[in-house]
Amino acid sequence: MRENRGLGTETVGRMQSFDSGGVRIAYRDEGEGEPILLIHGFGSNTATNWADPRWISLLVESGRRVIA
Repeated sequence: MRENRGLGTETVGRMQSFDSGGVRIAYRDEGEGEPILLIHGFGSNTATNWADPRWISLLVESGRRVIA
């Protein structure tokens, strides 16, 4: 996981979060290299869209920084 970047982030398991105007935003930040942002749709979550089908692992293994 990445270090706290001064955004009021906290780490819960593999997820990190920050507050944006009173709304808690949770995300994963893994790997190094060129960043890629994965955004899931309404009614879904990071695990279902990106982690369970191994997209995060695949992208990290290929040298990307994944923010999901």
